[in-house]
Amino acid sequence: MTTIYVNPALGEDRGEGSQSAPLKTLTEALSQATSGTRIQLEVGTYNAATGEIFPLKIPSGVMVVGNESGKGSGILIEGSGDYLSASATPQRITLLLENQAELRGVTLTNSEISSTGIWLESVTATIANCTLIHNKGKGIYATGSGSPQIFNNLFIDNEGYGIFIENTVTGEVQGNLFQNTGYGLVIQDNAAPQISDNAIFENRSGVLISGDAKPILRRNTIERNSSDGMVIAENAAPYLGSSQDPGRNTFGKNGGFDVQNTSRVAIASFGNHVNGNRIQGNFNVVAQNFTTASVMTLYVNSTTGKDSNTGTQSSPFKTITKALSQAQAGTVVQVAPGTYTSANGESFPLFIRSGVKLVGNEAGKGSNTQITGSGRFTSPTAAAQNMTVWMENNSALHGFSVTNEEIRGTAVWIESVYCTVSKCTFAKSKREGVYITGTAIPEILDSVFSENGGNGIALAGNAKGEIRGNKFQDTGYAIAVQAQAAPLIVDNQITGNRTGIVLSGSSKPVLRKNLVEKNLQDGLTVIADANPDLGNDQDPGGNVFRDNGKYDVQNAGKFKLISIGNQINPTRTKGEIEYAIGPTPTPTPTPTPTPTPGDLKDIKGHWAEAFIKGLVNLNIISGYPDGTFRPDNSLTRAEHAALLAKAFDLTAIRQGTAFKDVASDFWAKAVIEKANRAGFLAGFPDGTFRPNQNLTRAQAIVSLVNGLKLTGGTSNSLLAYSDRAQIPSYATDAVATATEKRMVVNYPRRDLLSPQRDITRGEVAAIFYQTLVAQGRVQRIDSPYIV
Repeated sequence: MTTIYVNPALGEDRGEGSQSAPLKTLTEALSQATSGTRIQLEVGTYNAATGEIFPLKIPSGVMVVGNESGKGSGILIEGSGDYLSASATPQRITLLLENQAELRGVTLTNSEISSTGIWLESVTATIANCTLIHNKGKGIYATGSGSPQIFNNLFIDNEGYGIFIENTVTGEVQGNLFQNTGYGLVIQDNAAPQISDNAIFENRSGVLISGDAKPILRRNTIERNSSDGMVIAENAAPYLGSSQDPGRNTFGKNGGFDVQNTSRVAIASFGNHVNGNRIQGNFNVVAQNFTTASVMTLYVNSTTGKDSNTGTQSSPFKTITKALSQAQAGTVVQVAPGTYTSANGESFPLFIRSGVKLVGNEAGKGSNTQITGSGRFTSPTAAAQNMTVWMENNSALHGFSVTNEEIRGTAVWIESVYCTVSKCTFAKSKREGVYITGTAIPEILDSVFSENGGNGIALAGNAKGEIRGNKFQDTGYAIAVQAQAAPLIVDNQITGNRTGIVLSGSSKPVLRKNLVEKNLQDGLTVIADANPDLGNDQDPGGNVFRDNGKYDVQNAGKFKLISIGNQINPTRTKGEIEYAIGPTPTPTPTPTPTPTPGDLKDIKGHWAEAFIKGLVNLNIISGYPDGTFRPDNSLTRAEHAALLAKAFDLTAIRQGTAFKDVASDFWAKAVIEKANRAGFLAGFPDGTFRPNQNLTRAQAIVSLVNGLKLTGGTSNSLLAYSDRAQIPSYATDAVATATEKRMVVNYPRRDLLSPQRDITRGEVAAIFYQTLVAQGRVQRIDSPYIV
């Protein structure tokens, strides 16, 4: 195989393309490449400024390779050019793959409006271990026919869709992570790809299947999307499992429905994890669970096994390493009690591949099932590391004791993936039990962390996920959260460590119902720009901080801590902390009254006066019978629904939700139903709407952007806000779009969005008015508070 080397910093396009004399541009390398050529990209940025001409086209049989282990870290292809598609309208794209072409290990961005990163048209091509980020339209567009293979990529912060598949495309989409994008996946027309082992989290919606599409879904996790998890429309009929081949997909915790079927086809679900109360439409859950007999299982026994065996229960392998090398997605590797070390033939780090579950002694939390060892592996974001286990997307580790005895050794490394670690024991590692970084969204459940030199769990980057039900004892820092990490930390027992929880950087963890006591130094230490969520009126913290050696809570950070519903002795704290006991009842709202004629007597000179008068004149918003408007009062979710009904055409686009806490005689029932059917408002995962709960500023913006189907923002838009780290992940795209369209109004400081604060009536008036300006329905108002 011929290899051409490219280095945008050191190369020259008149060079020979060797490792010692690389080319400068990928454009030149592609012009020279023929079938069988490998193009090796060095670290750098490949854009028009460095000489690239877009769109780039990878010829048939050519492979372009960057940093596969880092999923494109350090290798950015950024640009856009015109492409005349044979089956679609003219397009602006970054890169086009021909048949049998391959793209591996690059980061790719197309920042033009309605543009696409990678275009696949009637080809069988491979895209693997890449990062598709900040594309304005779609990360990957697959059209025509063909069978593309899309493996182990990251799709993050793409405005329209992560992957869009149409016409008669088949192929496979496996082991990818979709986060903070519009729709994670869209499959339409007669497309029928295999969709397996993907993690689809925190997008506007997870998966949309329409037309006559018949995709096969297996072992996907579709959770925490702000609207629906999966929407099935028209005549689509996804294959979600059978008795011989259960689906093993997980749908849960989505803002709308977990599954909504508006199609004309009755859909059967076999062997998927889905709550029947979170389904809308004709969706028949034939069997909720599946037996291990339907799952491929490999067996390992360090005492009786041999790696020359077949891996059956009667003929087990000797090493976990061997079993993992044989495991395919969907495989369970069942490990017998024993010691698994390099002396017994293990090779470290152990790689738990996408969709694979490694299972030991769950009942004993790894008792007598010990993995001890270390190997060097280069992290995409943290250089070379000593680690015992590396987790890939949608993998799982259950029931092991894991130790890394090397200096700076980590037992389990989790980076930019969704995975689950449960019922394990992490003890005596030289640095930490579990390290979580990048954009990882793991679940760390019901495990024990003991005698680790550095931390029990450390989180960095933009990591999120859940740390639930664990015990931390006699370790360094039980939990250390830094950078922009924002995990949910709930129901943990944190006792007898050097320090309980340490928060630094700009981290924003949510702490609920943790017991943090008898640690040698502080229970909770907050420094720098860290700002934890310690409870609110609707969701009190429920944490207990007590009997720690120095302070129960020490706030040495820039922000005042707000503690609601926690057990904290103020005499055992240091730094600025505001306390509240717990939630106060929200008063029953009064229906929005008929507008009061004449001037509203309490808005003269108010910063929002012009916006309020504008909406009053349009009969959208109104005052109270006493002639007041009360612009600084909060607004409930029910009152917001009433305003939406007055301001916008609430055309139904989906079936409504029967909210269990909205009574048939509730004053706002009709407008809540209309706003829900129109896509402006969704309920909560427990089937409630919470009509009397106050609306936050972030929720108001998301409601308007989602309901009006607005697009067009970029992450750069968020730089306008000094408190942008406080924007919930579900709201980042909507806030960016609203900012671009000048819908956002911030008083008294334009740079403070205050996204999680309850919105006031005056602020609602301002944002609604600016939304009408963006639609061209009203004249612009001059205000210094418009962002």
